[in-house]
Amino acid sequence: MYVSSFEEWNSTNNQKYDMVFSAQAFHLIDKNIKYKKCHNLLKDKGYLVLFWYSPCNHKSDKTREIQKNIDVIVNKYINSHYKDNEKSERIEHDGIYKDSERKAEIELSGLFKLIEKLDYSHEIKENAEQYLKAMKSTPAFVSKLDGIDDKIIETMDNEIIELINKYGGYVGTLFNFSLYITIKMGYYQIPSNMLKDAIYR
Repeated sequence: MYVSSFEEWNSTNNQKYDMVFSAQAFHLIDKNIKYKKCHNLLKDKGYLVLFWYSPCNHKSDKTREIQKNIDVIVNKYINSHYKDNEKSERIEHDGIYKDSERKAEIELSGLFKLIEKLDYSHEIKENAEQYLKAMKSTPAFVSKLDGIDDKIIETMDNEIIELINKYGGYVGTLFNFSLYITIKMGYYQIPSNMLKDAIYR
C-alpha cells in the first residue's frame, strides 16, 4: 500500500488502469490536476467514477435534538478555549454541491463524458464514536476546531459521546447518495449495466 496525496502520487512504470474511483474526496483535489491526471492514468475506454453523499434535510426529532445539543457543546468549547489559529488551515468546503455544478465541472474538463448518474437514499445508524468520526471527516466542521488545543478537543469529544449515549447510543441520519459514472472522452462506452455489475461485485 502506498499512502500519498493524489497530486503527489505517480503510477509505477506508467501503469494504466481500467477505472479510477473516488468516494467523497474528489472536490478536495487540485482542480488543475484531478481530471487531467485521471485521464492520463486511464486506459482507452477507462472510467472515472465519482461518489458523494450528503445528509438529507429530513431528520427525525431525536436526531434534530441530538445535533442541537452537540452544537451547544461545540460552541461552548469554541467560545471558551479558542486561540489564534495554530494549526494548518483546512479546506472549509463541505463537499456538498448542486447536481448541476458537478455535471458542469465534469463537462468543462473536456476529458470525460457523464454516461450515467445513480441516486438513492439510505439511513445510517452510527454509534457515538462513529458519529463523532463522521463529523470530523467534514472540513467545514473540523475547521472550527483549528484554534483549540488537542486536549481540550478530547474533553469535548468525550462530552459529545456521553450525550449520544444518553440518547440510546446511536444517531440515525438519512443520507442522499450519488454515483457519477463517466468515461474517458473519445471512446465508445460499454453497456452501463455491465459497469454497474463490476462496481457492485
